[in-house]
Amino acid sequence: MQTSNQNKCTIQQKSSYLTFVSSLKQADKNELREEKLVLKAEKERMEQQLKTVALPPPGYMAPHPAAYQPGLNKMAVFPGYGFVPMWQYLPPSARDTSQDHELRPPAA
Repeated sequence: MQTSNQNKCTIQQKSSYLTFVSSLKQADKNELREEKLVLKAEKERMEQQLKTVALPPPGYMAPHPAAYQPGLNKMAVFPGYGFVPMWQYLPPSARDTSQDHELRPPAA
């Protein structure tokens, strides 16, 4: 009789253990399901953010930015050319180019 009681106890223990294990498995499944839903929502949100980023169309080439962008009321500076032209302030004798070939022979 003792063995039958022991068998009943062990059977009851086993069934309660199996119930406990199955409830744990179900809880794990629920957690995984919730985590999956959270990840899907996050992925969709990130995709929407990427779509809202302003990207130029694939065939569009943006113009190259200018090397020098003058500010307001500023004259552009060109290499070899002064900021303000000064030839009008030179005396007429310095502006006369008729005698240049005699005073300064060509370099070539």
